[in-house]
Amino acid sequence: MRAHWTLVLLALGCVAQPGERLTNDDLTTKQEARVGAACIDDSGCESWEHCNRIVCITTPCPSDGTCQNITRWYDNEGAAIPDDDPTGVTRTISVDRPASTVANAHVSVNIDHTWRGDLRVVLRSPAGTEEVLHDRTGRDADDLNLGVDVTRIFEGETAVGDWQLVVSDHAAQDTGRLLTWRLELDYVEGAPEPVEDGRDVWAQVEVPTIASEHDYANDTDQVWDLTPFSGGAERARIRFSRLETERGYDFVEILDQDTGAVLDRFDGDQGAFTTREYETGNLGIRLVTDYSVTAWGFAMEYVETFGLGCLADDDCGPGLQCPTEVVRCIRFPCFLSCQPEASSGGEGDACDSSLDCDADLYCGAAGTCERDGSCPSGDVAECSMEGNDYPVILCVGTLRCEAGGCGIQCHTTEICAEGEVRDDGCNTCTCSGGAWACTERYCPPVVGEGEACGAGTVCDEGLVCDRGRTTGVTCSSDQTGVCVLEPPRPCTREYVPVCACNGQTFGNECERRGIAPYAHEGACTLDVAIPDADAEGISQRITVTSPQRPETYTVQVEIDHSWRGDLIVWLDDPDGTRHVLTNREGGSADGFEYTGTFDVGPSGGLGTYTLHVSDNATYDTGVLRFFNVRAN
Repeated sequence: MRAHWTLVLLALGCVAQPGERLTNDDLTTKQEARVGAACIDDSGCESWEHCNRIVCITTPCPSDGTCQNITRWYDNEGAAIPDDDPTGVTRTISVDRPASTVANAHVSVNIDHTWRGDLRVVLRSPAGTEEVLHDRTGRDADDLNLGVDVTRIFEGETAVGDWQLVVSDHAAQDTGRLLTWRLELDYVEGAPEPVEDGRDVWAQVEVPTIASEHDYANDTDQVWDLTPFSGGAERARIRFSRLETERGYDFVEILDQDTGAVLDRFDGDQGAFTTREYETGNLGIRLVTDYSVTAWGFAMEYVETFGLGCLADDDCGPGLQCPTEVVRCIRFPCFLSCQPEASSGGEGDACDSSLDCDADLYCGAAGTCERDGSCPSGDVAECSMEGNDYPVILCVGTLRCEAGGCGIQCHTTEICAEGEVRDDGCNTCTCSGGAWACTERYCPPVVGEGEACGAGTVCDEGLVCDRGRTTGVTCSSDQTGVCVLEPPRPCTREYVPVCACNGQTFGNECERRGIAPYAHEGACTLDVAIPDADAEGISQRITVTSPQRPETYTVQVEIDHSWRGDLIVWLDDPDGTRHVLTNREGGSADGFEYTGTFDVGPSGGLGTYTLHVSDNATYDTGVLRFFNVRAN
């Protein structure tokens, strides 16, 4: 960084005549950094200072300048950005000055590129903290010019050391170059306060598979709630293994579940990527599609949450360790506090945890180190933590156990073959080193006959959740139900129709029970007018959620119309397959009735079915009277 010059115009037409100035010999006694010390040029200041002088065009002129802190650091050399290379290019600005911490920080970046949506830009501090400045937004706009205040991220960190800017291109064809970047810092003198060990921890949270249908359906508007896994975290970000939608028409949105605000929107082929950080863990993923072209959709890999504390010894400093008791929070991982490494104790010695005991001992309930004992599997296989409504399987087999902070820590003898896998329908256990290592998903508890279901619980084997006879505006497909005996399948064939809340008509009460909530006796009738001579027409939807693994589905449609040849009717199934039921056939005949059966696709027959009806000629009009879908 060179000197900043200030031009003072006092008169016109004068020649510069500097006054008497100090010589370098006069400055030899300057031994340390002193902001405000006299100087002639930068050589009279320390390396982290510049000489702030006045250039005169008249006399008299101040005899010297003063040394001032350098607050702006530049990298003007530039560098080509490798095409379609997630490693990208890294440029470094080295801040050389006495020990000091960041009080304010601002970064500016200028990039020449033909497709801004390819780019990801990250700033990394000397302490290793990273901030994503730009993450593949802007689509096909040219170039990228950033000016970002990053004080909140880096305030209090050391200012001294290498600051790095990483620019990467994540798609082929379009290329560009990092032209310049600038770092502006204000300082607080003195070394930074010691960072509390175990702070600033990102944790990867395992979640059940969250993905759209592949390919997704038309006219979709669906939300996946992530709050059971990341809710309550002060920050979170989402990793997608793939995201591909019709560009400009179909979108994957990140929602703030508290406010409903759209925090991010993605479309097109994004591949695999990690979102930016969001200032809440109460996130949701929403897929919104139109009525025409479909694409692959999305698959979420995991969610990461940010917290204060430690999850492993690597999060702690020298001489410290992270507690080893099994701790799992209800909404996101517990971040523990680092503690001094403890020397082990012998049998009978006092202890607070097993860290206080020798390797072959554990800390027993009496607070002393004890030999391995045994405990009933029920103490672990269904242990519940305070505030957690769901049982958590921690380990299985012959156990030696100890009490943990809010769970159970278990040790197992060699009881299984390497690589062996067990799955109880909720948690998966894999044999590693002769012991079972299990996932710890929060599975709904199983309840018996007559108990409430559908609100975080599931019915025991042989029972189904009957969501009852709620009518009117309160009829809801997700209302709480009661566990009842599963009716015989198939049911008897008498036709006493029953309408369910999702718009399906069932042949009788036996067929409905446990499949969909009751709305009213009789078929679900419609009275939807079909606009005359309007190709847009009308749409009607039914979402089928059960039974599991049907082989076929049956569609029924009834339309009152005075000229059948005006009508075009088609059905889009959950896999996006379109079935044309009539295409202006039948001439002047009145009305249209249809019953047909189709094989289910990859969706398994479950999902949203959309019926489209349009009138394509003038004069004659009609009404959609009945539409039904039944999974068989």
